[in-house]
Amino acid sequence: AVERATCRLHEALCLLKDGRPGDCVEACTDVLEDDVTVVPLDNQSENGDDGADDDASEQPTQQAAVVKIIPATTTTGASNKPAIPAQIRARAHHRRAKARLALGDLDGALEDARSAAFMGDRNAVQFYGRLMREGSATTTGAELS
Repeated sequence: AVERATCRLHEALCLLKDGRPGDCVEACTDVLEDDVTVVPLDNQSENGDDGADDDASEQPTQQAAVVKIIPATTTTGASNKPAIPAQIRARAHHRRAKARLALGDLDGALEDARSAAFMGDRNAVQFYGRLMREGSATTTGAELS
């Protein structure tokens, strides 16, 4: 189980670098097993890549999809699977936070970055701090409405 999680996590990194944040979220969710999924908006492709405007491919796809937590409909008993080490779980949360940010889901990115930071991933601590600063700057006006 740990080897599979490590391989899936590496795949998530490759997907993120390849500009496929929706697929990265799914790979990280597979490692974390927490029912987070990508829901496409407005009949657009999941990663928003229509081939036009190649210069913008370096920038994150804004609002191409939204990430929602969908509760499991069926709960099974205790799992026989071995636990995934906290270091791997932290890395999965960190990668998923970056992918969620690329999809325009700041709240979800904050949630995952916070989880990774509290698990001791020092890179996630810095990323979480940056998201908190950027997030508070963009939501200050939205809270008044």
